[in-house]
Amino acid sequence: MSGLSFQLQSGCRKETFTVDGPEISLRDLRETALKFVERSHPDHGWGDSLRDHLLLYRHDLRSINILQLITVSSDVADGTLVEVVISSCPQHERLVVHPHTLYVHSYKTPTFCDFCGEMLFGLVKQGLKCQGIVI
Repeated sequence: MSGLSFQLQSGCRKETFTVDGPEISLRDLRETALKFVERSHPDHGWGDSLRDHLLLYRHDLRSINILQLITVSSDVADGTLVEVVISSCPQHERLVVHPHTLYVHSYKTPTFCDFCGEMLFGLVKQGLKCQGIVI
């Protein structure tokens, strides 16, 4: 068997797909996922808006976060399991999440840990503080 073989999964439904060539474009992958969801759930009246609500993740069992968002076509290799998630909000309305930037901080007043509630002791370098982006 030549070409790229991968699996699409949505909920309990899973199907294997094979395409000619060594890789699939993101546009073709999204179209295949769209047809798969429409075929898997024919009783739902998705309409034209389903395309904007699809998110595609690949299963990576070696990662701490098993589901990795597919952003480039090279993320889909031979034998990849692609999870199709139907999001409640469209992709173009999705918020951009900025990662936390933590640095060692010395608090000037008595401060309590937000996680466990214990007081942070010490004269200097009592804890970490997020240097978040203020918008």
